[in-house]
Amino acid sequence: MAPLSLWVLAVTLVTSALAYKEYQTRIPNGDKVFRNGIPWPGVGHDAAAGDGPKNAFGVAFAGAGKLWTVELCMADSDEDGQSNGHELGDPNCTWSPGAEPARTTNISHPGFGDSMTSAKLPPPTNTSTSTYSPTTSDRPTTSKAPTSGAPRVRFQGMQVACAIFAITGWKYLTE
Repeated sequence: MAPLSLWVLAVTLVTSALAYKEYQTRIPNGDKVFRNGIPWPGVGHDAAAGDGPKNAFGVAFAGAGKLWTVELCMADSDEDGQSNGHELGDPNCTWSPGAEPARTTNISHPGFGDSMTSAKLPPPTNTSTSTYSPTTSDRPTTSKAPTSGAPRVRFQGMQVACAIFAITGWKYLTE
């Protein structure tokens, strides 16, 4: 009977490892996430190996249908002042599965506030219509109902309409 239980254990471990690999492919640089110098393949979990309770990013990722969305990208799940996208190398929230992220080095963990990237934010992808230039100390907070119908985020007193899709692409409009 021992060989059967070993077989079941092996199948369970392989299945779990493959599931985590699939989730890694759903976020930019999912296989390159580090927390304080330690590889963290279970990005959405408190444990590096990816088992047990979810961390703040894991909860947000599950809430987004286990997909990389603009909202998940722009969010700061661990409340460290850096967006999930900035920490994972997609600061302009333009990555899609299978594509190369804007940055593939200096990746930090979006689920723990003690893990932050030192990478500088690039200018927004559509600089002709934006004056948005946050720093890592900016802390987004939501504001009351905007007049344009778009959700708003407040960055140190400046309101920014978030992720408005237009024919020319994603834009950040300021008041």
